[in-house]
Amino acid sequence: MDTARESFLATERWWASFCPLHENEICWILENLFIGNRLAKNKAYLASDRQHVDLKQIRAPIIVFASRGDNVYAHPSRL
Repeated sequence: MDTARESFLATERWWASFCPLHENEICWILENLFIGNRLAKNKAYLASDRQHVDLKQIRAPIIVFASRGDNVYAHPSRL
């Protein structure tokens, strides 16, 4: 059974439900996290001033919220 349509619609509902982001913010997330995985590869830059984003330089704790009902990522790959 092809579930691509249902998955796409679930993702669209997820984006529209609680993420009041501007177009440039959504594009950054898509390009640097979902598609290119640039953040994990240490190749992400902030679009406004091309400032390099290096996760190893973050000294403050990072809190990640994930749920078992997340339709965007498979459960084991969320963290």
